[in-house]
Amino acid sequence: MIKKAELKAKNAKLEAENIEYIKLKVKIAKLEVKNIEYNRLKIKIAKLEAENAKFEIKYIKLKAKNAELEAENAELLKSLIEEYMKKLESKKNRKFQTSIQIAKEILNEEPITKYHPSFLNRLELDAFFQKY
Repeated sequence: MIKKAELKAKNAKLEAENIEYIKLKVKIAKLEVKNIEYNRLKIKIAKLEAENAKFEIKYIKLKAKNAELEAENAELLKSLIEEYMKKLESKKNRKFQTSIQIAKEILNEEPITKYHPSFLNRLELDAFFQKY
């Protein structure tokens, strides 16, 4: 009978070990599922990083285009200002020339013209009429 009792004890022990083995297999299966989820998340992160890189490239290209357009606008503005200044100077000269012409006709004399810098560092033109 001792053998039968020993065998039953041994059998119970093996069944307990088998249960532990099955529990470990379940834990391993759960870990494998988590590992699969982790790998899916890694793939998703990699895709998001790739998409982010595409947006960064687009952003850099847009910044470059913006800088290019700003440079073009600056050049255009510069040329418009220069053109305006030439027209303005031309109008000033025309106005002055008209004044001299009127004075010539009224006084019947040639004016003496003299340029001198003003306190604003712009040229001014004075005309004097001198009788001999």
